[in-house]
Amino acid sequence: MLRSRLTVLALLVLVAASQPVAAQTAFGDTLFSFNAGQLTPTPDRGLNGVAVAEDHIWVTGFNAPTYDHQLYRFALDGSELVGSTSLGSGYHAYYDLAFDGEFLWVTDRDHLAQIDPATGQLTGEQIPTDFGYYLVQGVAHDPATDHFWVIPQRNGQLQVIHEIDRQGNVLATYPNLAGDYTTALTWDTWSPGGPYLWTFSRYEEGYDSFGAMRQFNPAIGAFTGVSIEMINRSDIVRDSPRGVAMTDAVDPSTVAMVAVQAGALEVTDGLDWVVAYDADLREGQPGATITVSPPAIQVEVHQDDTVTVPVFLGNTGDLDLTWNAYVENADTEPGGDGELGDVLAAVDVTAAVGEPALVTNSATFARDHHWVSARIGFDDRRLVKIDRDGDLVDTFPIGGVNSLGWGAIATDGDHIYGTDTYSIAVWSIDEQQVVDNVVTGSISNQALAYDPDNEHFYLGGGNGAIEVLDRQGDQVRFVTTPYDIEGLAWDDLSPGGPYLWAWIDAEDPEIEGEVRCEAVRLDPVSGLATGVGFLGADQGGVANVPEAVTVTRDAVTGKLALVGLQETDQYPGTSFLVGYDLDVTLPPAWISLDGATLGAIVPEGTDTLRVAIHGTMADTTTAAVIRIASNDPARPLVEVPVTTAMLRPVLAGADDPDAELAAPMLAATNHPNPFNPRTTISYELRAGATVSLEINDVRGRRVATMRHEARPPGRHAFVWDGTDQRGRPVASGVYVYTVRAGDVTAQGKMLLSK
Repeated sequence: MLRSRLTVLALLVLVAASQPVAAQTAFGDTLFSFNAGQLTPTPDRGLNGVAVAEDHIWVTGFNAPTYDHQLYRFALDGSELVGSTSLGSGYHAYYDLAFDGEFLWVTDRDHLAQIDPATGQLTGEQIPTDFGYYLVQGVAHDPATDHFWVIPQRNGQLQVIHEIDRQGNVLATYPNLAGDYTTALTWDTWSPGGPYLWTFSRYEEGYDSFGAMRQFNPAIGAFTGVSIEMINRSDIVRDSPRGVAMTDAVDPSTVAMVAVQAGALEVTDGLDWVVAYDADLREGQPGATITVSPPAIQVEVHQDDTVTVPVFLGNTGDLDLTWNAYVENADTEPGGDGELGDVLAAVDVTAAVGEPALVTNSATFARDHHWVSARIGFDDRRLVKIDRDGDLVDTFPIGGVNSLGWGAIATDGDHIYGTDTYSIAVWSIDEQQVVDNVVTGSISNQALAYDPDNEHFYLGGGNGAIEVLDRQGDQVRFVTTPYDIEGLAWDDLSPGGPYLWAWIDAEDPEIEGEVRCEAVRLDPVSGLATGVGFLGADQGGVANVPEAVTVTRDAVTGKLALVGLQETDQYPGTSFLVGYDLDVTLPPAWISLDGATLGAIVPEGTDTLRVAIHGTMADTTTAAVIRIASNDPARPLVEVPVTTAMLRPVLAGADDPDAELAAPMLAATNHPNPFNPRTTISYELRAGATVSLEINDVRGRRVATMRHEARPPGRHAFVWDGTDQRGRPVASGVYVYTVRAGDVTAQGKMLLSK
C-alpha cells in the first residue's frame, strides 16, 4: 500500500515536472527557440527573412544550387511547419520580410515585392529600390506614415539606412553604425519614446563575430544605445544574423523580437534557428539622460568685451550620451529672405591678378578678404589676397614640396592651412609666413575644410573619400561618398549644423554630357547628403567646372554665402569666385560656441560647452537660443535661452561724465580643485554688490547656498566645506557652483574626491 502511494506520488511529481512553466524573463532573455531548419522539407533550406502576420511566423528560404525560393509558414510557438509556397526560382534576393497590415513585402535585388499572405504568392506589385551594384538587404514598414525603411548591402565600411515612400522616392538617409553589417530591419511601436527602427547586425571583435539588435531613433537620426545581444544556438559554429521582426502576437503580455539565426556550415545542414527574445521595454527603457546647467543664461557685457559662460552637460542615464550644440536666433523663423543658390556676387580672379596664364587651385575667406592658392607655370606658386570688390591687394610666395602649390586651403581666421604632398602647412596671416606643419603622410590635397571648434581637418578628393584628421595628423575617421569632390567647406552657422559642403562635378540635367558645378550639403560624421543642395551658375559665357569652396558670413553683408571657386571649361581658363545664397537666417554675431560643439558622455560623466558672448553694441538687450540635440529619448532637443544686456564700454577717465559703472563681477574661481573636503570659491567685484553662491550637483539639484551682503569692490571668497544645507557631508563627485552679483553670473565646475 505504501509502495503504491509512493508510486502514485512519483508519477504526480513526474507529470507536474513535465508541464510547461512560465519562465520569468528580463529584457534580452530568450523566450523560446526552435530549429526551423529541421522543420523544412529536405533538402534543408537556407533561411533568411522573417515576419509575424496573420497568426503565423513567415520565413523566406532558398536552395542555393537551383535558387528555388520558398515562403514558409510556422505556428506562432514554432511547434510545426504549417505550410509553404514557392516564390519561384532564379537569381532573386529574397532576404528580408515586412508586413504592412495587409501584405507581406520581401526584398529582391533592386525592389520590394508584394506577397499576398492569403495565397503566399507574389502579386506583381513592386516598389523600386535602386542602389546600383548593392542589393537591397533589409526592410521595415512604418504604419503611421506608410513609409518603408530599407538598407542595401554594405559598401566597404559604409551602410546607409533609407526612408522611402511607396513610389520608391528617398525621403531621408541615415548612417548605420560603423563596423556593423545589417541584414534586417524591423519597426517598433511599443517601446516608450518611440517609434523606433531596429537593425539586426553582425559586428566583429578581433577574429570573432557576433550579432546584435540595435535600436535607432528616427526622430533624432541616431542610435539610442539600447541593444539585444544575439544568443548563439548552434553547437557547431557561431550563428549569423539573418531576419528580424518585432511583435506582440507571440504572447500578448509581452513584446518579442523574433530573429532568424543561421549557424550554417552549408545550406543543407539544418542549423537555421528562429529565436524569440524578450524585447519589452514598456516597464522602463535603458538610455542616456541629459542634464544641462544652467538651464538659461542671463549676462551683462560691455561693448568690446567678451564674457564666456560654461554650460555643463551631464549624463545620468545608463548608456553613452551623444550631443551636438548650435546657436540660433531667438525671435526669427528659420530660413533667410532669399532663395537657395541665388548668385549674390562674383569676382573675376584672373582679371584681378592680371595674369591670363593663372591657374587657381583653391580659395577661402578670412579677415574680409578672399585668399586664393594659385600658380603661373610650375615655379611661380602664389597665395593671392583679393578684397570683396575684386581688387588685388597682395600676393605671397608659396613654398613646399608640391610643384603645383597648395592643392587646397582653409582657414580659422588667423591662419591659412594649405595641403602639400605630405603635410598641411600652417601659414600665419599676421606673420605672412609658414609657422608650422601638420605632418600627415601622403594625403589627398584636392579639397580641404577645417572645423575650428573640434580642430579637425576634412580632406577629400575625386574618389569620393573624406579623411578626417586631428591637429597631430592622426586619422579621426574615414567616410566614403558617391561624389567627385573638388572642394569642401565647413558650415557651423546653418541651423541644425554643423555641416560639410561639397563642391562637386555634376551632370547637367538639361544637356547630356555637360558638367556643372553643384553644391551638396553633407553630414560631417557620416558623409551622407542632408537633402540640401543646388547647381552653380556659369560665369564668363562658357560652362564652368568646380575648383574649391568656402562658407562665410563676411563675403556678402548680412548673408551666409557659399563662395565657389570655378573655372571656365577651356584652356587657358578664367577663374571666378561666385557667392551663392544659402538662404539662412544667421545666428547673431554677438554669440558663439567656443570649443567643442559635439561630443559623447559616458554614464555619470560630464562635459562642458563654452558660450562666448561678445559686446558688439551698447545700450541694447538681445536674445538668442542654444539648441543641444542628443540621443536622450525623453529630451532629444534641449533649448538654453540666452539674454544679454550690452552696456557702454568702460571708460578710463574717472571724471568722465559719461563713464559707465563696471559690471559688478569680473570672475569666480575655486581652489583647490579637486578638493577634500574644503574649497575656496573666490570672486572679484568692480563695484559694490550683494553676492550669492549656489552649489548644485550634476543633476541640477541644489546642495548648498551662501550669501554675502553688500560687499565692496575688490576680491572676496566663499568657503565650502563639502556639506549640504543641513551640514551633512555630500558624496564624492562633480559639483557646479554659481556666483551671482546683480544680474551677472559666473560658474565653474569642481570635483570633490574623497
